Amino acid sequence: MFCKFKYSKRRYFPPFEKKTNFQIFATSKKYQNIPRPNKFVKSIEPTMNKIENVGDYACLVPITFFGFNSVINTDLQANEKGHTVLNFNNAKRVARFQNPLSDVLIISKLNDGTAHLKDGFHRLYEAKERGFTGDVWVVVLDAVN
Repeated sequence: MFCKFKYSKRRYFPPFEKKTNFQIFATSKKYQNIPRPNKFVKSIEPTMNKIENVGDYACLVPITFFGFNSVINTDLQANEKGHTVLNFNNAKRVARFQNPLSDVLIISKLNDGTAHLKDGFHRLYEAKERGFTGDVWVVVLDAVN
């Protein structure tokens, strides 16, 4: 089962750069040099209990939907320049996860049809850093209903 979302106006994935010791952008050397003992990534299908507690429904979406081709907007984790900001301590913690996508990502679908990544930024970027290119399970909070 795949979700279909309306395209947003974004046509690029935000650039990254180092900001401070506490907040980083994902392609900084400091981020790339975080030790990653595991390279395993697999998106795990959520249980019905998780879907009922968190959102309206769950579905699979390609990882490329997250900002790469403007389907799911990641601006909620961006600074005023549009650069994606990650907390360095959280990034180090997630890098130790055996599988960063063992929990689903949370997507908020708005009335205008756009979709925003609401929860799971650090896990998504860790999966991307490990080279994951597959489909990702998401739970959708659908404000349209």
